This record gives sequence, C-alpha cells and structure tokens, in this order.
Amino acid sequence: LVAPLGKALSLPAGLPCRYPSSMCCRFGQGAEQAVVEAQFAAQIRHALTPRYNLAPTSEVLVIKATPEGRQGLLHRWGLIPQWAKDAGIGAKLSNARAETVREKPSFRAAFKARRCLIPARIS
Repeated sequence: LVAPLGKALSLPAGLPCRYPSSMCCRFGQGAEQAVVEAQFAAQIRHALTPRYNLAPTSEVLVIKATPEGRQGLLHRWGLIPQWAKDAGIGAKLSNARAETVREKPSFRAAFKARRCLIPARIS
C-alpha cells in the first residue's frame, strides 16, 4: 500500500495479515539505487549495498516524505515508544499487525504521524 506524497494512507477495515512468515523477522534490500529512486520518486543520500538478511535493529533504507520531496535515508529498524525507559525495546517492537496498529498504545502515535516506505525484498 502506498499513499500519494503528502497524503495519509488508510488501511481497509478488517484487512487480514497475509504476509509470508518470513516477513516478520528478516528481509532484504537488494535493488540498485537508480531503480529504487525511480520506483519511489525519491532522492537517496547514501550509497546502497545489497543486503539480504536484515533483522530488527539493523539500519535499513526507508523512504520518507520531507518538505524537499521523498528522501531515502537510513534508519534503525524498530520502534522506541515515547514511554519507553530503555532503547532496547526497539528490537521487540519491530512489527505491527495491520488489524490493530491504530489501537495499540505502542504503535498508535507513530502510525498517525511518522510513516515511511521500506523497500523490501522477501524471498
């Protein structure tokens, strides 16, 4: 699901989680930089190298909407909620279920305001 630049993405009510089980803990990023830039209409600021075994806490390429347009940036995979006392919780909060992401306290604020696209290859 991709939202137009500057628009919010709405998930259909009752959307079932039908991703392969490999999606939950590992994925890869292996596309060439020019392909990713063209696919997502984004400017990538870092040199990309193929990586095929990314796990929570890894630095991953994300596409974010910024005032300058879509930018490709490296971010750590995981979520550290505002209420967390330890950054280590980010490894445990690496996946959200589409059915409950709007309601769960851990994900609710980030889901509303801090979204990004993650180019991924799942094999």
